[in-house]
Amino acid sequence: LFNPPHVVTLITEHVLDDRIHLVGTPGSLDLAAGSPVPAEGLAGLPMILPPVPHRLRALIDDAARQADVELTVACEVTGTGTVLELVRQRVGYTILPSTLVLDEQAEGRLASWPIAEPTIPTRLFVATSMQRPQTLATKVVLRTIREIFAARFQAERNA
Repeated sequence: LFNPPHVVTLITEHVLDDRIHLVGTPGSLDLAAGSPVPAEGLAGLPMILPPVPHRLRALIDDAARQADVELTVACEVTGTGTVLELVRQRVGYTILPSTLVLDEQAEGRLASWPIAEPTIPTRLFVATSMQRPQTLATKVVLRTIREIFAARFQAERNA
């Protein structure tokens, strides 16, 4: 979960700090991939965003208000896979945590630009229910998740 709300019945464990990025196709902006884009640069871009009251949408709308920018929402879509397919088809841009598009960027299918002024930090957590005992399978999955994010974080620090 990204920036989860406090829920008494959930055990949350922080695994990664991330930033929100504008995501589009390579070459679609006159800005080198990875270069920061000010929030005011989002004005006029056709956006593919999750509908209100999605937590990510609330972060995006808040950053737009802070930057005094009116977003052009081309369509509202739930489901990251569908959103990314629409971006790949050049329907518009989206805004997502960078960790969700790392592989597609590495393959050259997508490009991303961290949003600045204001930056939109986000924290990734693993959540489990206090109401269900953790099975051996759950513990193995949680350990694997920790190892994957620890390795990815280490690789990014060494890059």
